[in-house]
Formats: sequence, C-alpha cells, structure tokens
Amino acid sequence: EAAEQGDTGGQYNLGAYYYHGEGVTQDRKKAAEWYREAAEQGDTGGQYNLGAYYYHGEGVTQDRKKAAEWYREAAEQGD
Repeated sequence: EAAEQGDTGGQYNLGAYYYHGEGVTQDRKKAAEWYREAAEQGDTGGQYNLGAYYYHGEGVTQDRKKAAEWYREAAEQGD
C-alpha cells in the first residue's frame, strides 16, 4: 500500500520481494517496474538496481547505455 502511494522505501522493498519471490510470485519484470518507481523519485537503491537490470537484461531489454545512466544517478548521490 505504501508503495502504491509513492513511498520510495515501499517501492524498493516491493521490487525486492518480486525479485526474490518473497510473499509474491517471482517476477523480474514487476521488480524492475517497482525499482523504476523508486528510482525516478531519487531512491539510490532503486537507481542502482534498475541499472543492474538494464546491464544484465533482467525484467527489461538489455541496454548498457541506460544501465550507465542509472548507475550514474546513484553515484551522484553518493551511493
């Protein structure tokens, strides 16, 4: 519920639940969607994980340029 109301911590955690299949059916695409929600609001964990998803092509189409952009966003915030 918190994730759907825009809470970045909730969005990040929901992404992790989908990634690991904890309490929900494992779904890397949904995990990427929730990490994106958090990342777009400035959550560094979401930015880093979304970068990793793009780098490896998990849940999204592989795109090393987008991966670098998300890694850079996280790095600029000190993570």
